[in-house]
Amino acid sequence: MASRLDPLGFYPWHWKRWRLSRRVQRLNYIAEGLCRTLLDEQWAEGFIPDDITELALICRCPTAVMEEHWPDLQQFFPLVATGQRQNANQEENRTEMDRKRIQQSMAGKASAAARAARSSERLSNERSTDVQPEENRREQNSREEKRGVGVGVGEEVGSEPYGPSLAARRTANLSMGDFDNIFTNEEVEAMTARFVQGGCVR
Repeated sequence: MASRLDPLGFYPWHWKRWRLSRRVQRLNYIAEGLCRTLLDEQWAEGFIPDDITELALICRCPTAVMEEHWPDLQQFFPLVATGQRQNANQEENRTEMDRKRIQQSMAGKASAAARAARSSERLSNERSTDVQPEENRREQNSREEKRGVGVGVGEEVGSEPYGPSLAARRTANLSMGDFDNIFTNEEVEAMTARFVQGGCVR
């Protein structure tokens, strides 16, 4: 027989169908108990043996008892292969349960793979987000150092002197008339002195 999943520790029991079955109603309590035990055996093994002695051992009863009741029991377990018998309803139950287990397993694996892919993508995006601002900051700092932004008149960074500050550059092209309109004489004189000191005026 084809390889099958290990049996579950339980199976569906359709008690109403069982009790309403005319064949079951004709069994006495001994035969009904033997039948239930053989159904358990089929669930565990996939089949029951076609051998009275082995069946008696499975049901833990004398061989004579099994021989007495087997004529009533064998109708529940037709022969499906050499030396093997099966109850059709029990085989259907086990096949359906195995199908559901396989589907659940496949769905679980697919879900786990999808979660792993999303996690990997999120981690990659986070790393990219972390690196990009740092690169932007380095590039901005480099541009500011080249332009001298934020460095005051006459100040130095390292050993290289930088030019006038941003405020000084913004006012460098103003005429004296513009200065008179915007600044007081004292402010104009103070800025002129700073420009001269900073090397903006020779």
